[in-house]
Amino acid sequence: MPRSRIYHTKAERKAANRAKSARHYAKNKVDILARRHNVRAHLDEDATQALTTQTGPQIASPETDVSWNINRVQQISRELNSFINNSPSAFANIVYMDYIKILETGTDDLTIIEVPLGRIMKWQQQIDKCGNVILQECGAGKEMESLGAVRIIASIAIDYLQDTLCEAMSDPTAMQEAYKRGRLNFQR
Repeated sequence: MPRSRIYHTKAERKAANRAKSARHYAKNKVDILARRHNVRAHLDEDATQALTTQTGPQIASPETDVSWNINRVQQISRELNSFINNSPSAFANIVYMDYIKILETGTDDLTIIEVPLGRIMKWQQQIDKCGNVILQECGAGKEMESLGAVRIIASIAIDYLQDTLCEAMSDPTAMQEAYKRGRLNFQR
């Protein structure tokens, strides 16, 4: 005798699949995001290499073209804000919670903090490189103001994640106590 149907309608099956996908994503969110960001990082590097290795006459290379650098900073700004959900402290809190979940399983895996930290640091290096070109060509103007805002957000996110990483490396239980009291850097 065949087993009885659990879901009788197409809508019930669809809802069950959505719930299953949501559970899987919630369980593996950090790994999925890390894979996506690694793929995106390779795409960024490939696009930069393609732009710098073009043959034929060129007016200026992308690294010295001001408009290219301004567009790159705007792109990094969108990617960074999307990555941290427009809030460095909320993002650091999410990373902390993910670390605690992994810590409770008995493993002390710091890559949960190191991977996003490395990605944001890479963005900050690209921002600094673009900022140098913009500063040399345009001077201090509205372009540098927008670049400064992105640089500040990136540095705040990096500070929060570095503090979290240091606390996790030194004493995770003391870090949990500090979190309960609201004394971690990103909670202030």
